[in-house]
Amino acid sequence: MTSLGYHATSPIAADHLDIDLDVAVRNLGSYTTAVLPEELARILDHLGGHNIVNNSEYPFIPEMVARCIERLSLLWHRQDPKAPAAAVSGSTEAAMLAGLCLLHRWKQRNSTQRPNLVVGSGAHICWKRFCAYWDVDLRAISSADNQVLADPDRIAKACNDNTIGVVATVGYSEHGLFDDVASLSEALRFKTQLTPIHVDAASGGFTAPFLASNLDWDFRLERVVSISASGHKFGQTSLGLGWILWRSEEFSPEYLWRGADYIGDGKPDIGLTFSRSAAPVAQQDYLLSRPGALARYRLDLSDCSHFAAAIADVVGTDPAIRIVNSGSTLPVVAFCDREPGTVERWANRMRHEGWIIPTYPLEANPRLGQCVRIVVKPGLPPHARDRLLASVLRSTYHGRH
Repeated sequence: MTSLGYHATSPIAADHLDIDLDVAVRNLGSYTTAVLPEELARILDHLGGHNIVNNSEYPFIPEMVARCIERLSLLWHRQDPKAPAAAVSGSTEAAMLAGLCLLHRWKQRNSTQRPNLVVGSGAHICWKRFCAYWDVDLRAISSADNQVLADPDRIAKACNDNTIGVVATVGYSEHGLFDDVASLSEALRFKTQLTPIHVDAASGGFTAPFLASNLDWDFRLERVVSISASGHKFGQTSLGLGWILWRSEEFSPEYLWRGADYIGDGKPDIGLTFSRSAAPVAQQDYLLSRPGALARYRLDLSDCSHFAAAIADVVGTDPAIRIVNSGSTLPVVAFCDREPGTVERWANRMRHEGWIIPTYPLEANPRLGQCVRIVVKPGLPPHARDRLLASVLRSTYHGRH
């Protein structure tokens, strides 16, 4: 199709894409921040060597952490902003800590049986690691028919007296969709035991408040006892930041919080690591505190969502492809095969044009064939968007003809 400048034999490989497009920009499957604005880069340069746990050396660090937690409490409708919360190295560490608190609370009432954790089968791999590391049975509930999300009633039925909790995912890595946390909470209401919910909002924690503000998924639901999120995804910081907030002290046992006088000035803390940069916390503090902060997040994410919808509209013209997510609540376009091999061929054409793009069978429902995701992140330069949309047009058109 010469009007789009595409010829099957023309070398539109990576060197033609433009060497000014960084690898992080061309990696369409990654959720992490790809473009760091100048002001955030300056924060990274200035504070990159400051250790976040050295409170006595850098007393401004715990102040920044506290401000961020206060703002996240507002975003996630937590009534007690002074309840336990922590800044950690990423959403995986945050998830591990949430799981540990669930496990220890369960042990306080039943330490003789083998515990289990219930998740949707597409949940992040960190939950498999948690269960393997801490000897917990993983109950992964698969999706029925042509669905990619597990039914809340089926998840609730999998719970018993040995269930330490249920993980609800707000922003699955595979496809970006959200569990129906409100329906899950309602389904659990009919169980005899008080099964708590942890919300793994690694990707959705910074998007749902702006793109799905009327959706009940957070501390508005009484069953939700903790929420984890990643600052370095749609929170827009550089790598190395996760957040974990608990509803109240009841859900984060005090004995898990330990301090050390030789680091951190003896202040009680929770975490699996110690030495890490304070820069991402400072960036988050800046992003959440600057004038019009929430309006800026809403504008950035709405823009990403609209661009994701434009990509989905193009890809959806191929009848051999099924759109799974068009990017309305999380700026992710995900699609899978209607005809076997279609998605892999489409992805190969995109790779030929220099884009880094993953293909994989859906853990949630392998029957749907191969899947592709394109994550639209804030800060993507206009010329990169132009090239990406042109590549999507060519790859989709070529697949139909």
